[in-house]
Amino acid sequence: MSRPSAKTESAAHVVNLWDHQGRWGDNLELIWDQQRVIGHLPNRYEVKDGGEFRCRMESGKIARLRIKNVKYFPDPKDMLVFDLDPIGYLEDL
Repeated sequence: MSRPSAKTESAAHVVNLWDHQGRWGDNLELIWDQQRVIGHLPNRYEVKDGGEFRCRMESGKIARLRIKNVKYFPDPKDMLVFDLDPIGYLEDL
């Protein structure tokens, strides 16, 4: 299955959930019913308020969500949490 390219989006930084799953120190978990993500990233400042978060839905579509309220933790330094606001689907662009 091919992955959409973040290089086509220039307005905001894009974080793809599938790029950050299953690796130690580089793992994000989406808590869908809370519209929240928690996890660890090696480059902790990759995620910024106003950026775009993308994840695959069971329908096969790619959901687009706006990143907000990013909080970084002092210990462990690679841990973060952020909230999401739905934007729509990548296929609707």
